[in-house]
Amino acid sequence: MEKLEEAVDSFEDIKRVAVIGDLILDEFLYGIIERTNPEDPIAHVVKLSEERKVALGGAGNVGKNIISLNTNCDLYSFIGNDSYGEELEKLCRNTLFPVLEKLDKPTFVKQRIIVQNNRQAIRLDHGEYHSQKPSSNEYDFLLEKIRLGLKSRGYNGIILSDYNKLMFNKDIAQSIISLANEMKIPTLVDPKPENIDCFKGCTIVRPNEKEAEKITGIHYSNGKNVLEKMATALIERVDAKYVFITCGADGVFCYNNSGEKHMIPTRARKVWDPTGAGDTFAATLMLGHVSGLDMKRAGELANYAAGIVVESPGTIAISKEELIKRIRQDYNK
Repeated sequence: MEKLEEAVDSFEDIKRVAVIGDLILDEFLYGIIERTNPEDPIAHVVKLSEERKVALGGAGNVGKNIISLNTNCDLYSFIGNDSYGEELEKLCRNTLFPVLEKLDKPTFVKQRIIVQNNRQAIRLDHGEYHSQKPSSNEYDFLLEKIRLGLKSRGYNGIILSDYNKLMFNKDIAQSIISLANEMKIPTLVDPKPENIDCFKGCTIVRPNEKEAEKITGIHYSNGKNVLEKMATALIERVDAKYVFITCGADGVFCYNNSGEKHMIPTRARKVWDPTGAGDTFAATLMLGHVSGLDMKRAGELANYAAGIVVESPGTIAISKEELIKRIRQDYNK
């Protein structure tokens, strides 16, 4: 327990972490399910209230969690040139140091309709029909800003947050990872299976069990033997040093390129809403790694953090105090 608490206390001594990835606006509209829709018997009529909340999603949520845990964070991303983009940029500037490249494309928005008992009735994704990749010049402009940041901002770690939207292709991902490796800055990749080959040479790769299954072609089941095969295949595919596979209620499997392995049980007391838990896990895992924790303890710490998030509705960032409180409660059972 003491080592985990000491690591959390030391987060404020970490100079700065960079988050590079797909930026999304999380929008929450609230209402009640009033009746079955007479136009379609499998649909409902939702009566919306005036209540509306917005939050940083995607890479923005990763950065928000780092800030909430008392570490400085720079965020690099593309952003749409529209009213949602303006709202997203304002949210970024309230909490992070954002370095954003504006595109003449719609902002990605995940719009959730929340009804009785904080249940999610439906999610509408905006911007997906206009998700053509940026031009080579637009990629080059942002990459040059990233290069300048890596050379001048003193990053202790870099998180590549991939939502398979606009941010990553092989050239930009490999440029970032190569420069980070030259500068001995650890990189953590939260990948989508479609882009896994973009991230060769990263320090840590962190898929969930469904993503790992899709990447490796190995059917997931709860058990170290299957997870070890998955992790070995991932390390061979991306030449990473560490693999952390999050497995929902089954916990987290961590593995390194020396063959060390651990299965960490889940720390969630109840699962209300998994939204954003992966972002929180990635943020806390990187901070634990940078603070000097070994692989197992860094995984335990990140698991505590994600367990707190799934117990609440919506996109939230946990605080240092919440994390320490949960660790103490668990050890005092």
